[in-house]
Amino acid sequence: MLYYYAHGDEHAGPFQKPELAGRGLGPETLVWREGLAGWQPAGTLPELSDVLAGPAPYAPPTAAGLPPAGVAAPLLTYGGYAPPTGPLPQGLAVTSLVLGAASIPMLWFYCVGLPVGVLAIVFGHVARAQVRRNTGGGAGLALAGLICGYASLALTAAGVAFIFVAFSSFKMD
Repeated sequence: MLYYYAHGDEHAGPFQKPELAGRGLGPETLVWREGLAGWQPAGTLPELSDVLAGPAPYAPPTAAGLPPAGVAAPLLTYGGYAPPTGPLPQGLAVTSLVLGAASIPMLWFYCVGLPVGVLAIVFGHVARAQVRRNTGGGAGLALAGLICGYASLALTAAGVAFIFVAFSSFKMD
């Protein structure tokens, strides 16, 4: 039987099966022979398994879940979850972030966000000090809590200034 193979845009052949062994065909190399509907990867043709360079082509498992006889199944590795390498975020950093994020929408409820924002700032500064002393992690969380807490204070100051300017522009006669 005569085989043809393709490397990129170049086609080579015809070759007898023993001649293909020295040509460096891999399982992904496209081949064609009489009787095939079109070009197919060499790894899908069982008769070429002994002339392919590289690992044996993968055969799907049988109904029992085992590979067919004589075919080595590929090793499956579990990527999985890698444990954290640095220090874990500390509770103060997480608390600062949660309070800071909650303080901004809470400003609309009778300025409840003001004390919550102050607490976020306090917890954020304490958490960042502990990170600098290498007693915990979560510097990014603490920084985000600080930013939200200071934004809450800035919005409160802007609101108070707006109300002060609005009421001072009215003239009482």
